[in-house]
Amino acid sequence: MRLIAYSTLAVAAVIVHGERPTAPTRHRSPVFFAGASRVPREAPARVALNADGSLDVTRLRWTSWGSRDASGVGVVRWHGCSPDCARASQHVESGELQLSNVRRCHGRSYYSYATVYLGAHERRRQLDWKPLNGYAPC
Repeated sequence: MRLIAYSTLAVAAVIVHGERPTAPTRHRSPVFFAGASRVPREAPARVALNADGSLDVTRLRWTSWGSRDASGVGVVRWHGCSPDCARASQHVESGELQLSNVRRCHGRSYYSYATVYLGAHERRRQLDWKPLNGYAPC
């Protein structure tokens, strides 16, 4: 009975003051990631980080998106071009993709930098890889 009374008071207070409860605030505008494909997407399930297919992250589940940084976990597939890119074996491991450095480009916000981590917890390590250019389309 007490719960009903409090709920009724809360609704009455909203009606009396003419205010509506507001939704949680969100980033001003959506943030996109283009990756090597250069196709802007919001929280994609798969990203290619090299156009030649030597690094991508699939089955992404984002734990954060839309703020200064984004973070997601998924399956990382890469090869290190050793002995050379044509003969390199492919590696597959669970990992984390972190996106950062939001930049404005053509009126949109984009994450322009990516960092890939392999493994989990105490075995976590950063993949030794750097893109030639940032990921924002301009």
